[in-house]
Amino acid sequence: MAKGQLQMDVPVVVRVKVRPEWTTVAASPLLYGMIVPIVFLDLCLETYHRLTFPLFGIPTVHRGDYIKMDRHLLPYLPFILKLACAYCGYANGLFHFALRIAGDTEAYFCPIKHQASATFHPPPHQKGFAEYGDAEAFRHRWEAVEEKKRTP
Repeated sequence: MAKGQLQMDVPVVVRVKVRPEWTTVAASPLLYGMIVPIVFLDLCLETYHRLTFPLFGIPTVHRGDYIKMDRHLLPYLPFILKLACAYCGYANGLFHFALRIAGDTEAYFCPIKHQASATFHPPPHQKGFAEYGDAEAFRHRWEAVEEKKRTP
């Protein structure tokens, strides 16, 4: 068995009792109510991704590489935690997927790093971007991308 894989045929004796705090119960409608805008984002993002990326020649992204819902399969989780884990796997995976789509779009249209500051956390996809204020590096990067577009 590979490292990190759960052997599902072994009886699991560990059980978790769920006794939610009042704060969890109070926040649940807000937390789970977010499923509506999250699903709407998913629909809009996937429509944008599937329609525009081929037009621009940007390779499409396999969403299964970013959205992983597997923790609900763990036999020791009670139903309510399985539901919560599936929700978190979907929501966090979707945001990870959205960051990739946005990053690929940014790399295509505006490959310039943001101005550095002590409090800004630059996204990892900007590593190959031109430095902020470096017009020559931007010109070279832009010309390389334009040349790539013209080459079949």
